[in-house]
Amino acid sequence: MRWTPPIELTPRESHLCDRLAKHRRFYRFLRLHRHRLFDEAFQAELATLYSDTPRGNPPLPPALLATVLLLQAYADVSDEDAVQLAETDARWQLVLDCLGADDAPFKKTTLVDFRTRLVRAEMHAALLRRTVELARETRDFGFKQAAALRVAVDSVPRAGAGRVEDTLNLVGRALRLLVGAAAAMLTLEPAEVIAQVPLPVLAAPSIKAGLDRDWNARGATDDALTELCCEVDALRGWLAARLPDGVRTRAVAEADARVTRLRDQDAERNGSGGWRIRQEVAPDRQISLSDPSMRHGRKSESVRIDGYKEYVAMDLDTGLTLAASVLPANVAEARGADKLRASVEAHGVVSELHVDRAFLSSAWVAAAATRDLAAVVGRAPRVVNGGLYPKTAFTLDLTAQTVTCPACRRQSNSDDF
Repeated sequence: MRWTPPIELTPRESHLCDRLAKHRRFYRFLRLHRHRLFDEAFQAELATLYSDTPRGNPPLPPALLATVLLLQAYADVSDEDAVQLAETDARWQLVLDCLGADDAPFKKTTLVDFRTRLVRAEMHAALLRRTVELARETRDFGFKQAAALRVAVDSVPRAGAGRVEDTLNLVGRALRLLVGAAAAMLTLEPAEVIAQVPLPVLAAPSIKAGLDRDWNARGATDDALTELCCEVDALRGWLAARLPDGVRTRAVAEADARVTRLRDQDAERNGSGGWRIRQEVAPDRQISLSDPSMRHGRKSESVRIDGYKEYVAMDLDTGLTLAASVLPANVAEARGADKLRASVEAHGVVSELHVDRAFLSSAWVAAAATRDLAAVVGRAPRVVNGGLYPKTAFTLDLTAQTVTCPACRRQSNSDDF
């Protein structure tokens, strides 16, 4: 479970490090300091991620996999590309202690499993913090002992791992999962449950094929939704007749609750015994079954996101990433900035906070604006007046919360609005 690569450089490694002294220095940094980054104490902490692993072959050293994640984040590549780079890129092989190897020292599935464990334990923040602290101590990136930090905060769209689906497919596929859970509980095959209920929509190769509608016809979607909801009720009635006193496994209960949640977020009763699609969109609508945390969101008026937003805080003087976080795409930008605040301020006092206008409502910006030491820097909005006074014509005093009219010079405070 421990990763113990050599500390001393070989002639080949020394040559590569010399080539990386000015450009792509992060590879050189990791090779020179990986033994300090992953010391015995931190490796023992990483090993706890596998405390639930049954006896058998041990996993790859977590420190090795954590190093891969650092390289992956630096190069901004996928898991598949990470495997290929570990096989073909001498810089990756330098860091991973596999120079000249034909095969990567890890598999994609191992990497996916480790990342899930790392994030679930919230240990990714500790990995980033240790990397920044080591960079600060070694000064390999020009980290100066400045009195305060100049920090920029921004967000980046990140696509989710799941498939975005409409209401019919979400409810239909959730119903399939409920059938599977019920079949396992009753020691039947899913096909037997579908035949016994019966559930003709699920018997088809796809949900839309089972519903078999002219989707251009008026009311076709609502009619299909009603038919699908009738199959939900039929399955529940069939289960109730076979399970005394509502006895059910946890898998069945969770699958049943998922069906209800996905149906009710998009559908409502039509008043005549059927169902119809809601006109308004649910505030926290789930858009994928396989990646349930994904959400619709927007980076701008023209850019829609199906998944997440990654929030990054960077030290403008060194280019080091001080903190990072990921939230569903429908979460307000201000919350993303506030989530980074504690991690950034752990590295020192912030003297300048550079943000987009979307972050201005965050508690971090509000706190920075009230301190004499901190300055909030952002791009000014365009001046649009529509033939009237523009905002720039008014005198704003944010501290006193007053606005002075440019025509009559009358002063108003926030209580007037």
